[in-house]
Formats: sequence, C-alpha cells, structure tokens
Amino acid sequence: MGIRIAQSMSSDHLLDYINLSEEYSVVEIPAAHQIHKRTLLDLDIRAKFNITILAIKRKDEINVSPLPSDVIIEGDILVAMGLNSDLKRLEDKLL
Repeated sequence: MGIRIAQSMSSDHLLDYINLSEEYSVVEIPAAHQIHKRTLLDLDIRAKFNITILAIKRKDEINVSPLPSDVIIEGDILVAMGLNSDLKRLEDKLL
C-alpha cells in the first residue's frame, strides 16, 4: 500500500496504479490534449514505448481491448500495462 501511495504521489497524471511486480504495473492515465482525436495506431504506443493499452474508459463506458483504429478523446482514461520505466516515459512524452 505504501508503494502505491508513493507512486501516485510522484506523478501528477496517474489516477490509479496497480503494482504487478517490482518492474511491471498497470496504470490509469488521463488522455491529454496532445493526443486528442488520434488513434492508437497513430500514437503507436506499443512500438514506441513497449506498452499495451488494455482499455479506454470514457465517462460510463469501458472499451476493453481497444482496436488500433479507436480514437482517443481528451479526458479519456487509458488503462496501460508495461514496465514502470516505459510507463513513465509514456507519461512524460505524451500526457
């Protein structure tokens, strides 16, 4: 629990954090204006950051296993899984 609190306090963007191991986590990150109206294919997150987007939350809907053609809207919540260092790079670069 302490690690989870420390992780969430160290980031302005992470909404939730689940530690899978010392190196891997699942995080919820709000989509910022920089990626508004872009598809997952355009963003190429898996190739650039080695991160898998597990779901996209939009208001009361959850798109589990989104397609590359799915469009991200500012305010969407991206549920992402990967190495902690890769997740941090994604957060710093895109969000």
